[in-house]
Amino acid sequence: MPIFNTFFSFLLVLVHLQDAYSLMCIGNSSLNIMRSEFTSSNGSLKLEKLTDRVTYPSVTTSVCHVTIFIDHDLINGNIIIEFNEITNHTGNYFGIEISYPLIKENDSVVSYIDYVCSWKNLCDQIFINQWIYLLANIKHKPLQDKLIYRLSASTKLWKCDVAGKLTECSNGLCFIQYNPILDNTTLFTDCITNSSTLPSYLYVKFRSIEFKSMEYEELLYTCMSNGCDSKSTFIYVWTEIAILFDPIIESILKDLRFRHMIERASNQAIENLRKITKDQLNMYTTTRSNDSSTIIKWFSGIIVIVLIGICIHCCCSCFRNLEEYTSTPTSI
Repeated sequence: MPIFNTFFSFLLVLVHLQDAYSLMCIGNSSLNIMRSEFTSSNGSLKLEKLTDRVTYPSVTTSVCHVTIFIDHDLINGNIIIEFNEITNHTGNYFGIEISYPLIKENDSVVSYIDYVCSWKNLCDQIFINQWIYLLANIKHKPLQDKLIYRLSASTKLWKCDVAGKLTECSNGLCFIQYNPILDNTTLFTDCITNSSTLPSYLYVKFRSIEFKSMEYEELLYTCMSNGCDSKSTFIYVWTEIAILFDPIIESILKDLRFRHMIERASNQAIENLRKITKDQLNMYTTTRSNDSSTIIKWFSGIIVIVLIGICIHCCCSCFRNLEEYTSTPTSI
C-alpha cells in the first residue's frame, strides 16, 4: 500500500533527524554598548533589539558560551558581551568575578561573568535577555564604601600579620587570600613591599557547576589599616560580600535550575516518544504484509503517538510561558 510506505519513510526520516540533533548557539560575535543604556531601559532592552549593530550568526555545537564584561562606572561604564566557542567544558557552568578598587577616587567596579550552557537551543541568548539588566545594575557602591572604610587608612601601615606573626612591611601593603577550592582551612597572608604600582583592591570569584549551590572560588585583597589582614577582619569582609551577592546569585541559579528541569523533562518525554516510534517502525518492517487490518492497527498506533507528542509539546510550551512570566528579573 503506497500511502503507508510513504508515511513509513517520513517517520523514519524524522527519527534520524532526532538522532542527529545538535545544540544551536549564537556564533562568534561581540557587542559593546554603554552601561547607561541598560540602566535606563528598565529591563526591556533585549538582545534581539540590538541586531541593527551586530549580526548574530547561529552555529551548532556541544555547548553555548557567552562572557560579559561590565564596567560599573556611573558615567562612562560599558558592557561587552561576547559569544564564542569553548572546548574545555561539557556541561553547564556559571561564574562571576568582581574587582573592587579600595580608593575613594576610583569607584569603577569591574565584573566579569562566564556562562556555559547545554540545556537548550540558544541558552546563551536566553541568559543575556533574562539577567543582563540585573547584573548591570547591582548596587556595588555601599559595599565598596564599607570595604574602603575597613581596609584602607590615611596613614601607612608598618606591620602585617604574616603566618600569625607581625612582620615589618615598610611602605607596603598587607595581602590576604582565601581559596576554598585549594584549601578550605588556611588563610594565606603576606606583605607586599613594593606597592608603588599596586593599588589597594579586593577580588572575589564565585562559581556554580551544573547549577549546584554557589561556591566561593577565591577571595583576596590588599589593605593598609591596622588589623586589616586579621581573621576577624576577613570574616567581616566575607559576611558583607555574602549579604550582597548570595541572594543575587541564588535567584539566578534558581531560575536556571527551573529552566533546566523543564527542558530536561521535555527532552526525556520526546526521547521516550522517539523510542516508541522506533519500536513501531521496527514492528512495521518485520510484520508488514497485505493484511489491511494489521496495517490499520499499526497506523492507529502511530496516530496515537503523534497526538501524545503534540500534547507533550503543548504542556512544555505552557510551562515555558509560565516560567517567562514568573521569573522576570528585578534590580537588587
